[in-house]
Amino acid sequence: MFHHLTDEMKRATYERLLSCLSSGGTFINADYVDSASQFYSRVFYDLRIDYIRRQGGSETEYVEHHKLESPAPMEVQLSWLRAIGFVDIECFWKYLNLAVFGGRRP
Repeated sequence: MFHHLTDEMKRATYERLLSCLSSGGTFINADYVDSASQFYSRVFYDLRIDYIRRQGGSETEYVEHHKLESPAPMEVQLSWLRAIGFVDIECFWKYLNLAVFGGRRP
């Protein structure tokens, strides 16, 4: 659900999450992220539309829903976690624009 938050709200939530963790506690997030590349951002979007079409879904519904999304690039989110104070920052898995990433509280 983080991809529906503004970047400022994402950062504030990450800060709050760090303060809630015990020492050594881990935060792991599975969410949609954007690409740092405009080219791949468009490729991922087009692949999603193609998948929806093949599944018989509503392309129009997805296009409207996508307008409500505000995913930040993976690299940007990892840098926020570092700056906030998380350690052992890692992207554990990524496929196109879906990623699992996080870090630990020192």
